[in-house]
Amino acid sequence: TIHSGRTHQIRCHLAYIGHPVAGDLRYGSGTPCCHSQSSWPGRHFLHRSRLAFTDLAGERRAAAQPLVLDLRAALAELTVIRGGGNLKPWVDGEMQTA
Repeated sequence: TIHSGRTHQIRCHLAYIGHPVAGDLRYGSGTPCCHSQSSWPGRHFLHRSRLAFTDLAGERRAAAQPLVLDLRAALAELTVIRGGGNLKPWVDGEMQTA
């Protein structure tokens, strides 16, 4: 749980610049996104794939996590309108996270 008052900060900032998080009813368009699809996870499509920082001792720390299964399933069912070549590694779970 975030105790700093930044609970919605990422979602709010992304919406402000015109890129709301898919499935975000508070800061998005106000209507559900893709909920007619059977594999839609019923939550925000928000995932941290990489995180790196320098700890207080000056040591570099890093963590990586591939896209989780429910988000991969939802992504696989979306219809690509243009581009989309970068989606395949995410859907296949092969995205390089390190």
